[in-house]
Amino acid sequence: MTLGLGGFVFLIFLFLKLAAIGAVASWSWWWVTAPLWIGFVAWAVLMVVGFAIAVIVMV
Repeated sequence: MTLGLGGFVFLIFLFLKLAAIGAVASWSWWWVTAPLWIGFVAWAVLMVVGFAIAVIVMV
């Protein structure tokens, strides 16, 4: 298993949150885990936009 950029950034944020270092210590867990789910959200948005464009072109 390879660790992508999102996974690496998540590990850094996780360490900073758990060690209570810097501004990350006060972040919500949503922001700490954002590097894990933001790629999926971007992919899903692109799929919806692509599907919408395909439907518009076919009509």
